[in-house]
Amino acid sequence: PPRSTLFPYTTLFRSYLKRIEARRRKFAAAAAVRPGEIPAPHEPAATEGTHSTDTAGSALFRDAVALFNNGKIGRAKAAFRSLQTIAPSYPELGNYMGLISSAEEKVHQGIAAYFEGEYRVAIEKLGSPSKNWNDNPHVYAFLACSYAAEYLLAGGENGDLKKEARDAFGRVKGIDPRYELDRKLISPGIIALLNGE
Repeated sequence: PPRSTLFPYTTLFRSYLKRIEARRRKFAAAAAVRPGEIPAPHEPAATEGTHSTDTAGSALFRDAVALFNNGKIGRAKAAFRSLQTIAPSYPELGNYMGLISSAEEKVHQGIAAYFEGEYRVAIEKLGSPSKNWNDNPHVYAFLACSYAAEYLLAGGENGDLKKEARDAFGRVKGIDPRYELDRKLISPGIIALLNGE
């Protein structure tokens, strides 16, 4: 599937920009204290190589990490990209973008392996990201199809493969109840199996 459908971020990006601007104003107001007053606690000043809006960036970073930890990888990527725009040198940003990039690469390799008939490789590649990726139905759809293909190739006798296939497809429906497999790309036998026919 095209990357644009896997990782839409334009609307989220605009929403974070508004939040960042609101936080910037808040911190600017807090910094404008009269002599003798105790200023409100604030985050450390930007060091050399960091962006001047780092205080707003830290809030965005926390939000992005929370999304990442909750398996919302697509939304986390959008948030990290927003952070990259305002604070490209933000600590740990590169590490998280690297983790997301690695997961995306495994997904693309897994889907390619499925279409090449390498179902075991597809299961291995898609199985790792699927453990922590809760907002991308394509990951689970192709994982389900790979298990289903292995099940059918084994003569329909391995109940474990059938269960794995149906469990993975259940995750697809949990993310997007309207998700349908493309009948031009997926064999009728696999579709029938996953739909419980």
